[in-house]
Amino acid sequence: MTRDLELQLFERCPMLYRYRSDEGSANQHYMLDLGINCGDGWFPLILDVSVKIETLIEGMKQVGHQESLLPVALWVKEKYGGLLFDTDNSTDEIDRLVILAEDRSMAICAVCGDAGKLQGPYWSSCLCDSCQSLNDKTNRQGK
Repeated sequence: MTRDLELQLFERCPMLYRYRSDEGSANQHYMLDLGINCGDGWFPLILDVSVKIETLIEGMKQVGHQESLLPVALWVKEKYGGLLFDTDNSTDEIDRLVILAEDRSMAICAVCGDAGKLQGPYWSSCLCDSCQSLNDKTNRQGK
């Protein structure tokens, strides 16, 4: 995902993404150092689930939960062609939201956001036919 889109996520959901490492920080949690590791096509999906989780976190904080025990994103990446959204200190409600987003990712092109499907004989990705064709053409040309 582009850095601009990552920053939008971090700005909209600061509690969920509080383990991110910014330039020059000495954060003990390095899992988000790789950033949001997937295509831009999933940005609307990730933003949607992130905002919903952030709202739940804000509610938990208002009723007195310690910040260190609030849910936090650890990994957000593509794995086996689908979204992997891993959190710590999760709740059942957050787990349901994450599972729904991960399931929905299997029908959204990770590159452009159009309807997609799992494609690829060796390295599976969720792509639309157009992005898959571009991917195939690029691979044949060795670029």
